[in-house]
Amino acid sequence: MESEEVPNAVRRLELTEKQVERLRCFYDEQHSRLIAIICHRFGLPRHRVEDIVQEVFAKALVCWDRVERADSPKAYVTRMAVNLAVDYLNASKKEREMVLRAWQDRSLEPSEDVCDDPELIAAVDAAISELPAKQRRILELMWQQGASAQEVAVQLQLAPATVRVQRSRALPRLRAAVAEHGKDGE
Repeated sequence: MESEEVPNAVRRLELTEKQVERLRCFYDEQHSRLIAIICHRFGLPRHRVEDIVQEVFAKALVCWDRVERADSPKAYVTRMAVNLAVDYLNASKKEREMVLRAWQDRSLEPSEDVCDDPELIAAVDAAISELPAKQRRILELMWQQGASAQEVAVQLQLAPATVRVQRSRALPRLRAAVAEHGKDGE
């Protein structure tokens, strides 16, 4: 930790000099280890992992007495880091799902309420444009025009089961493209 931050934190949290020294040593010993664990376990970009680990130590500082009293302080902060990484991934996943839902209902133009990531919106549009023509047309009719599988089947002269199968085959491709953007864009 930066030496400028510690005195203010000590004053606010009333940590003893001995506790501050143990915290500094703990930080020096565990910082790189936590980054390696989260990078390896979650495959997140290093800059995101560094943010997560810094947040872990900021939270650990606030409850340092509890961390020190834990059976294994190392395991305690590791669990904190894993929980924060999972929270980050869940939040990112929700945003990507919102973009897919927005595309499903094109009356909802992408906005700050839906997603403020133009690259993610472009990734979804690109993935849709790469779908086979039949799948793309089925999705357009179902999502943009709100047609049921039965209505699409009549309009395209297909069996309703074919419409459902084609839609089911298209969705994993879109999800994969969105997930890939999440890995690349983080």
